[in-house]
Amino acid sequence: MEITYRHITSNKLPNDIMKSLDLLEALNVDLRTVLESELESGNLISDVFTGFPDKDSVRVALNNPFLKKYSLEKLNYNEEVDPHYNSAEYSIGSPVNSISAPLS
Repeated sequence: MEITYRHITSNKLPNDIMKSLDLLEALNVDLRTVLESELESGNLISDVFTGFPDKDSVRVALNNPFLKKYSLEKLNYNEEVDPHYNSAEYSIGSPVNSISAPLS
């Protein structure tokens, strides 16, 4: 699947959106599978950023809760439930790469 600027709902400038698209190329194949499945199901990307928690980390934030559950052996799944940050996240590796979404 080709991920384009149409999959990103951001107030970023066009050049920054293009940089975000380039960052997505660094995602692990399993995370890419999750991301493509979510986009094909209608979810959108709200942000893509790098530099946390590791210098080379790539983190993708989705607009909506995950639309499906994923059972990929190499991925870690975590739910962060606190008053300030309710989210679910699939992550892998070092540097940490992840896809997060709000909890439903």
